[in-house]
Amino acid sequence: MIRRLSLAVMAGLTAALTLTACASPASSESSPGISERIDGTWGDTSAHHLVLSDGTLKGSDGCNGMTGAYTTDGSEIVVTLGPALARGCLNVDTWLSNIATATVSGDTLTVFDRAGEQIGTLPRTA
Repeated sequence: MIRRLSLAVMAGLTAALTLTACASPASSESSPGISERIDGTWGDTSAHHLVLSDGTLKGSDGCNGMTGAYTTDGSEIVVTLGPALARGCLNVDTWLSNIATATVSGDTLTVFDRAGEQIGTLPRTA
């Protein structure tokens, strides 16, 4: 009796695993997710730029290094900057250090401040 029960359980598990292995994953290759559209290098790496990868942010406002994290809320990128050593640089507009959110349209990252005002754009460079 136990042997028949064991064989029935094993047969059921084998059938379930076979069906699971044959199932196609739920994905849409023609429409990349937001993280695939976000991750990459934005801007000129010798000046204003951001490198976004798996929720982390690195870059420069043209004068100071920037680090932090980002999350997504729908199509919006929400940025949390980490601590930074702010040094003064003559004749450099450090607008990027005011980033709070951003959006991606094609190969352009549009940057917004805390008030929701657009403060600049960065082209995808990698």
